[in-house]
Amino acid sequence: MVIGKFTRTSDGWSGTIQTVACQTKARFVPNDKRENERAPDFRVMSGHCELGVAWRRMTQGEPAHEFLSVLLDDPFTSAPLNAALFESSKPGEANLVWKRSQSSETVTDE
Repeated sequence: MVIGKFTRTSDGWSGTIQTVACQTKARFVPNDKRENERAPDFRVMSGHCELGVAWRRMTQGEPAHEFLSVLLDDPFTSAPLNAALFESSKPGEANLVWKRSQSSETVTDE
């Protein structure tokens, strides 16, 4: 499910995250204060508020493509949201995608 559309900037990405509950402008800003190699590569910001973090990763398979593994957090959600930012077929544009984890309960009609 696509929950955001982003455009490449000189040092990261800028766009909008939109879900049923919210819509906010956000940007992926390089993390210039990485203390170690496990620290995130980007901070996800909305204004002066930090929404989450992101790490550079490579897809498996041939050819491999870079993407950002994103962790978004909100005090009003029960758990952080895992997402990924993939560049689209149009250079300089990217989609933020989210997939519900397999361990989540499924609601069914009986």
